[in-house]
Amino acid sequence: SSNRPNRSNKSEIAQGTLLLKGVVTGERTDLETSLTIYVARLDHSRLFRKVDVTSTELIKSTNATNLVFTLVVETRGESNDIITKK
Repeated sequence: SSNRPNRSNKSEIAQGTLLLKGVVTGERTDLETSLTIYVARLDHSRLFRKVDVTSTELIKSTNATNLVFTLVVETRGESNDIITKK
């Protein structure tokens, strides 16, 4: 579990902000790396201004270990913020 503050309360989520919850599956040794790559890709997207991981938790089942995560993603609010390719 992460030491980051829990910002999952919907009243604290600002307009233009997304709360994303997900699960990373795969080999136990690759779970954190896979999440880091995913967050980096979102962070470099032209659609989003900022990506924060607010919580992570390893969930063990009989057959596998999964990484459950929550992200707070700030979207770019104005069309001028998005760079378009020609």
